Amino acid sequence: FHQQEPIPKDQIQALFHHLDEVLIPLKAQLAQYPVRVIAGASAGFEIVQEALNIPKQVPHYAEVNTALFLETARPFYGLGLEDRRAHPQVPTDRAQLFIVSLLLNDWTIKQTRAETIWISDFAMKEGMLDEMIQERTH
Repeated sequence: FHQQEPIPKDQIQALFHHLDEVLIPLKAQLAQYPVRVIAGASAGFEIVQEALNIPKQVPHYAEVNTALFLETARPFYGLGLEDRRAHPQVPTDRAQLFIVSLLLNDWTIKQTRAETIWISDFAMKEGMLDEMIQERTH
């Protein structure tokens, strides 16, 4: 979906439309089971956390309001790849792919109507490795 720099609005809308169509079962579950907090990890979440200068409030995660998250994330959509690479909050190795990550976060926030995001210090891979280690040591 991200074929041009910066990503045009029609490609953003195409991605959102695709998610709306493919994730109909998820949307039905979200209507039945409200979500109050989203747990987030890695690039799209960490970059916004750094842009907001939010310290960890509890060991291993930071808390941010979803409206503030979106307000901070959306200006990144208008940046081309070179501008993202030059941006002080964007790690160079994440500059190419994190826009789609932010868009997925945007769609998820809209669908869940959650008001809070907990941004983890750990990525999913670290959590899975920890679980695997715990299983082997017990």
